[in-house]
Amino acid sequence: MITYWKGRIEPGVSDALVSQVDMLSSLASLVGSEIRGKDSRDLMDLFLGHSQVGRDQLVLEATSRTAFRMGDWVMIPPYEGPAVNILVNIELGNSDAYQLYDLREDIGQQNNLAETRPDKLRELIDTFREVRGDEYGEIEQLELK
Repeated sequence: MITYWKGRIEPGVSDALVSQVDMLSSLASLVGSEIRGKDSRDLMDLFLGHSQVGRDQLVLEATSRTAFRMGDWVMIPPYEGPAVNILVNIELGNSDAYQLYDLREDIGQQNNLAETRPDKLRELIDTFREVRGDEYGEIEQLELK
């Protein structure tokens, strides 16, 4: 994401975690509105370069599947379906078991730590369920016509 405001934002780089849903609360804060989104956070200080603090956790969604990032950890719950789309050789994240990755050591998510770090896996599953609920695996696939 790039923010630009001549004379207001100094050039810089941040590794802070943000979501596009944070734009609602952040822009509302900028213009003095009380409007806030349910999942949106006011990160205007971050966007203006006054802070390096972003989100500490985020629910990720792609192709009707959700995963969870907390700090440098990513947890992908089990989903049915092929692991790879062989037509274009794209990994889909589907698995019959939980996946857990430490992005500090494994940005490519190649080393699943779910079995060797059950404590961290349990922490992410519990937090994910608090945020997302238990119905994440019950999403009905839609047929696009």
